[in-house]
Amino acid sequence: MATADTIKQYFVNILQRNPSAAESAQWTALVDSSALTLTQARDAIASSGEAVTYVDQIIRIYQAAFGRVPDTTGINGWTNDLRNDATALSKVAAGFVNSTEWKNRYGDNTVNDAVLQGLYQNVLGRTGSAAEIAAWKATGQSMTQILIGFSNSAEFQANSAAGVSALKRAAGDVTTANLATVFNGTSPLGVDFG
Repeated sequence: MATADTIKQYFVNILQRNPSAAESAQWTALVDSSALTLTQARDAIASSGEAVTYVDQIIRIYQAAFGRVPDTTGINGWTNDLRNDATALSKVAAGFVNSTEWKNRYGDNTVNDAVLQGLYQNVLGRTGSAAEIAAWKATGQSMTQILIGFSNSAEFQANSAAGVSALKRAAGDVTTANLATVFNGTSPLGVDFG
């Protein structure tokens, strides 16, 4: 496979978009000049600000809500929605907390002790203290906002960082036709609860 084709695969599979002509030329030149290996280029794209801002949030919210990675339709559609609309994560979370899958996992979508404890267990791998549960309830936030709070919390970001990175690298390494083997909608994300 030509370098430019591999770079395009990284953009499409990791960032969920095609590279611009300038981006393709820049990354191809870096690899062809031996300034970077393809692996280094893949890793740089996977850890870019764009990937962290858009892709990582979508991966994490799937794991937080459902204990699984997104499917190809979900990662692509929601990543592009988030890229184009700063409020899209709230729309994702609202859809998730009102879904049958959420209700099957948490039993309810109201802010109550049982659902909050479920989030602590499923997202952070621990029991929430009475003070933590009370603090969430006192915020007056909706379950949508609380899901985003758990998903984007520093604790969950730290616990899931290695799994998110590994997932993006794996996505970069498969052909776009086989991307559903990585974003399969069923496998749990590797999360280290320390």
